[in-house]
Amino acid sequence: SIILRHCSRLRVFLMAISSLKFRNSLIGLTSYWQVHFARRLHFSLKNGSKYFRQYVMGLAKKMPFDEPAKLESRHTAVALFAACRGESRSLKHLLSEALKLALSCDENLENKHFIAAYDKFDFFNDKDSLELKNPFKQDIKDIKIYEVIKSSSYNPNALDPENALLGRGFELVLLNNLS
Repeated sequence: SIILRHCSRLRVFLMAISSLKFRNSLIGLTSYWQVHFARRLHFSLKNGSKYFRQYVMGLAKKMPFDEPAKLESRHTAVALFAACRGESRSLKHLLSEALKLALSCDENLENKHFIAAYDKFDFFNDKDSLELKNPFKQDIKDIKIYEVIKSSSYNPNALDPENALLGRGFELVLLNNLS
């Protein structure tokens, strides 16, 4: 019965995540378009972390806990951003998995759930080449943060079909630039 109660609470949270970006948009009415546009949404830290921290604070308020998780704390927010590189879709998957882990143990969302969720998924296939470590296990000063500077695109003039899809571009962000 605990699992069933938490499953319905998790469904409500996932619907809240999906609707936040498209709340005032006609696009938000269809899940088909929501999924396709959500892939391209990403956050930037070039002008500070305030917007991202407010976003995760809003998500925390929608989570199925009596007391909202402190996702906006400096370490957690930086680790979340580093883990998903500012991409909302990756953030959704990471938060969903961490939330499932916490609810399955009937616990509040804690750092240990983010550690396990990050270790479970490989959101990007270049973690090893960039020497990325689990940001939830690191001190804040040691976390490497990358953000999207170029979205993926399609090259209709590619001679080889394997070169038709151009991947995203990422840039290293210095932690001392964050507010």
